[in-house]
Amino acid sequence: FPVTIGRQGLAIAYEALKAGAEVTVIAGATDPFHLEGANLIEVESAQEMKQAVEAEFVHSDALIMAAAVADARPHYVSNEKIKKNDLLEIALEKNEDILASISSVKGKHQVLVGFAAETADNAISLAERKMHAKGADFLYVNNVSGGAVFGSEETSGILLGLDIAPREFSNVSKFVVAEEIVKEVGQRLERIHG
Repeated sequence: FPVTIGRQGLAIAYEALKAGAEVTVIAGATDPFHLEGANLIEVESAQEMKQAVEAEFVHSDALIMAAAVADARPHYVSNEKIKKNDLLEIALEKNEDILASISSVKGKHQVLVGFAAETADNAISLAERKMHAKGADFLYVNNVSGGAVFGSEETSGILLGLDIAPREFSNVSKFVVAEEIVKEVGQRLERIHG
């Protein structure tokens, strides 16, 4: 049960442990935390996160991608200060979409949960298309207009799933959403393994 981390990811890892799952947390830059019973893998880049997710997913029942991984990274990185006269532009290159790439190796016995941060008015229809395009079984989408949700103890959003009706959450603890996601993943795994 690998979980990539942020506040929501920590809540999911906690709820999964509480439900009796074996949990691996793949954590990038985040506030220090201790989650007794979870295996911790620390990464420093999107590439390292992708490698860790690929290595862990092979022998896991479910992957919950709750981390907000950047879409791009600087093309050139320097260990020394770049002088302002030399800083004319910042060239970027795309980070690979970890959820989309992992879905290409997903087995029928595995469950994928993705997260989407949207700012558009049609966030739900965008998220539904994203869920199908990325091969996810579930997708939690929240509207982050004005910086909402990030760093907060509460969240508002909608949980979409291939075989569930959309569930809306409004200003609830991230643990409430985490408990619902863990419950739905467990039920889907039961249906799969029948």
